[in-house]
Amino acid sequence: MMTTPSATEVAPSDFIRDVFAADLRTDHFPQIRTRFPPEPNGYLHIGHAKSICLNFGVAREFDGVCNLRMDDTNPTKEESEYVESIKADVHWLIRGWADHVLGLKATGQTSEGAVDAEPFYASDYFDQMCEYALELIVKGKAYVDDLSPKDTDSYRIAGTESPFRGLHPMRIGRSSIRCAPVRSRMDLGLCGQKSICRRRTFGCEIQFFTGSGTLLIIGHAIGGASIACTISLTA
Repeated sequence: MMTTPSATEVAPSDFIRDVFAADLRTDHFPQIRTRFPPEPNGYLHIGHAKSICLNFGVAREFDGVCNLRMDDTNPTKEESEYVESIKADVHWLIRGWADHVLGLKATGQTSEGAVDAEPFYASDYFDQMCEYALELIVKGKAYVDDLSPKDTDSYRIAGTESPFRGLHPMRIGRSSIRCAPVRSRMDLGLCGQKSICRRRTFGCEIQFFTGSGTLLIIGHAIGGASIACTISLTA
């Protein structure tokens, strides 16, 4: 069980905590909000446990909140059984040390007068996310990438710009007849650096530092911004 550091203990420090401390010190945000966004298409595994400990842990350290958000973007593979299992596992893992920072969406009141709440769901914010994405494209901060999955992997591994990156902001090519991702116009020179996405513009700054060298899709950022997250961490 995680314990609160005593006054004589040195608080842990790393690039994530340094960003949090700087944001609070400069009043960028009144409160730190992280999120744990599992996809309800399966059961949680050890990687999810790591993310839970990171996101709930730093929220606890900085007197913040960690929102539980179901990333329900593929309804054909999602079931209520997984939602209930995820909720049970999260409550079990944070019990006794991070229960108080759990962020849920209020849905009303119970018959006893208590607040009834449920996890946030990405699908509740799809319209808002679309508006954010379109505005980012118009402002030149994002673009529609029509590369095939195979070519996307090749460009990602090589750290090479997509040919669609330089097109007019509103040109979408073949994407009018099929799906294509919206990607941040990130600085490719940052590839291989620390993994963190900070919220600034529309509640989400499109500033990515990624350890995998990938051209990140902006969905994580605007998805987090939709539920008032100040920072999106990847564990």
